[in-house]
Amino acid sequence: MINILDNNSLIYLESNGLYVEARHECFITDEVKSEFLIAKRQETYLTKCIFLPITVDLSFYLREYKRVLNVYSLLSFYNLKGTGDVSILATACALAATSSQTNSLFPNINIVTNDAKLIKAIKKEVLSNSIMTTQVVEDWSKLFNQLLVT
Repeated sequence: MINILDNNSLIYLESNGLYVEARHECFITDEVKSEFLIAKRQETYLTKCIFLPITVDLSFYLREYKRVLNVYSLLSFYNLKGTGDVSILATACALAATSSQTNSLFPNINIVTNDAKLIKAIKKEVLSNSIMTTQVVEDWSKLFNQLLVT
């Protein structure tokens, strides 16, 4: 199981004084990290968190990133928002594609978000992709209470 966090979930964690440890199996994309640092300027917070060092096959990732950009309207170049959403969905798709070929390194992927546009894209992607076992965790406060209190 891997939990891919979006910017909103990072803001929630930081504002509640909660830190991610390796046992929580959380990952953030570089784009989400950049969004968080720009909005919150909280690099010291991120240095206290331990995220999984996930690497995805770059060719899978870039193909999925391009496809997600063209299929879903998650990115606003004008407002410079949404790059994290695109990278989250592209990462999940690339992980699902690679894990199906390698007997599932991460059989279950949770995307932790309450972003309505991203949730809609994830649900559409899961329905159209037979190898995706991705779930959306909208009530991330409940998830974090379960993960971080243990």
